[in-house]
Amino acid sequence: MKKNGYGVLMIALLVNAWNGCQSVGESEDKTETTQVDLESWKTQGQEYAMKAQQALGQNLKAALQQGGPPFAVDFCNTRAIPITDSAAQELKVSLRRVSDKYRNPGNQANEKESKYISRAKEQLAAGETIHPAIEEMEGKMIGYYPILTNAMCMNCHGQPGKDINEETLNLIKERYPDDRAVGYQPHEVRGIWVVEMDAAGATSSGHIEE
Repeated sequence: MKKNGYGVLMIALLVNAWNGCQSVGESEDKTETTQVDLESWKTQGQEYAMKAQQALGQNLKAALQQGGPPFAVDFCNTRAIPITDSAAQELKVSLRRVSDKYRNPGNQANEKESKYISRAKEQLAAGETIHPAIEEMEGKMIGYYPILTNAMCMNCHGQPGKDINEETLNLIKERYPDDRAVGYQPHEVRGIWVVEMDAAGATSSGHIEE
């Protein structure tokens, strides 16, 4: 009897050990799947941000060609947010541009967004690639994507008296009394795109038309 009892005990221990291994394997698979899903959302959000940036950049370039930097300042003052909203409607997501050094107070980054901007600046200063971020919050997938300055940006966001002429600077002060968005060099972090996607089903990207 003792021998049989010992055999039953060993079988029970082996079964438990097997089940334990299975649980670990399943947990690892779920973790891997979750990571893949997050990367997929991050990539999807970046595509949305790039499409919105492209729509805004094309219109801004046209404004500069049409009337120079002063005309571009008026364009940004009246058209930048509507174009962003139009892109969001076309793509069926929520899109915002925010910055720690904002021009329009409506584009001021909140605490969490400011932390991401600071981290992006640190990565850029260290010569590293700036990595987008993604998080899930209240049924939304929220992605953060850096906006870098280029030569065109210097007309309105560069060094006053050097990149920004007096006429443009005076117009900026008139349109934006609390402006903080000057003093940049090319290839610096100007701010970020914040893309909010419905976690239940942001699918393929749409096509933006002006």
